Amino acid sequence: MDWTELDALLCQGAYISALSTYRAEVGGDLHEAIYALGQRGDYLRETQPERFPKRPAPALIARENLQGVSGRICVIEAVWDGDTVHDWFLVLVAVSEGASTSHARYTETWLCNITQRDVGQESLVELAIELQHQLAAERSAEIKVPVWPPDDEAPRWWNAAPLPLA
Repeated sequence: MDWTELDALLCQGAYISALSTYRAEVGGDLHEAIYALGQRGDYLRETQPERFPKRPAPALIARENLQGVSGRICVIEAVWDGDTVHDWFLVLVAVSEGASTSHARYTETWLCNITQRDVGQESLVELAIELQHQLAAERSAEIKVPVWPPDDEAPRWWNAAPLPLA
């Protein structure tokens, strides 16, 4: 298989186009295509990192997104997520007061993802906690640290949040 076109798409971050092209050329189901392209992307990042745009540091992304959150922030929460291609990663969110589609009393705003590419598996939690403390101090919020080992079904902060006084 000639990977030239697919490599260019992967390096540009055009993942949907890469999936479509891969499936048109190779066939197979979506899961197989995602896995194959994930493996290829990892290979390219190791062997040709200069082809990929530099990602801003998670702290810069989080601070920028935090500025867009209005109202009182209750907590800066780190939540585990993962997939079959990139393994576990942490999602930092700001939870503020106000109903949303996710919860009847709170709204979560995505701040950033912290991945193994940022720091390596063993440092994910440490970086998340350090960043949570910094962001929480800026907005006088609590933090909810991630559990270890990773668990994407761990209870969320709002499951244990105190009810407001009447």
